[in-house]
Amino acid sequence: QFLYFIDMDFRVEPGAAVGFAAMISITGIAARHFWLGSRRNASSLAERMAQRGPLPPINAVVDEPNEKERGLPPHVAEAHAIAVKGGNETYTDPDTGLTVFTRQAHLNRGRCCGSHCRHCPYAHANVPGQKRLSVQQSTKSKVYTKTGDRGTSSLFTGERRRKTDPVFEALGTIDELNSFIGVAIATINDEQHTRTRSVLESIQRYLLDAGSIVATPDKNKSTDLGFTPAAWTATLESEIDQMDESLPPLDQFILPGGSVSSAHLHVCRSVCRRAERAVIAVRESEANANTKLFIDTQRFLNRLSDYLFVAARFTNTTPEKRRS
Repeated sequence: QFLYFIDMDFRVEPGAAVGFAAMISITGIAARHFWLGSRRNASSLAERMAQRGPLPPINAVVDEPNEKERGLPPHVAEAHAIAVKGGNETYTDPDTGLTVFTRQAHLNRGRCCGSHCRHCPYAHANVPGQKRLSVQQSTKSKVYTKTGDRGTSSLFTGERRRKTDPVFEALGTIDELNSFIGVAIATINDEQHTRTRSVLESIQRYLLDAGSIVATPDKNKSTDLGFTPAAWTATLESEIDQMDESLPPLDQFILPGGSVSSAHLHVCRSVCRRAERAVIAVRESEANANTKLFIDTQRFLNRLSDYLFVAARFTNTTPEKRRS
């Protein structure tokens, strides 16, 4: 009947119709095998999902603390609770000095990032090994994006500007300062200056946050960053006072140099002055940059240059020459 249908409607020669019918028959056999294979694959997938047991909805908020939060020391948990109560997205770990995202920051993001974060409110749903089968694995991103090949770059808000913009000049100088501080840290190896090394590492983290503030010259958005440059300044002032108490009085100008670490800290000091001037230029060119957060960041840089000057003297002075 099939051959007759072909012959009647398409006027296909009998021999050609037989060949066409054979092709259709083979295609039908392949389709049947594909259908059976699909059923077997679907059955296998269902079995694997059944073995894993019921899973919570993707990115469902879990009220109970996750396994990382349950293992936190009480004083760290308290620091996080205070930050969340204040609506902050970050806080400083009192033990390590590291900046940590709060539970509120992850809630604002709206999904588990898969990085096994300390305060993940989604029970680490997307962490490798715990991901649902429907969640795509993230791929490694390339270092280069080519988006800046035409001489523009993005602010923290997503706005694109020329790379010669005062904001990027300030950001580049802050980054340069951070790199020079890293070089200085690498030269401080003696045990008597472990405190200075630790403070400098904290300053590097402060500078990363300061860059975020400078990259957000918008009074309507910068207040949501959760950073506290005024507190950073208070920390520097305390460190300056402690070091200065043990140093001899300064009654003359000094030449930058001395020990290797002292010389590097003097370079950091001069670059810090340039970073401060660049931030002031942003304040003068941006109508929305005169916020308390921005002004506090400028003051932090001003105090940081003072700290670097005293730290250079401190690392260049032996304990015998310090005042008791």
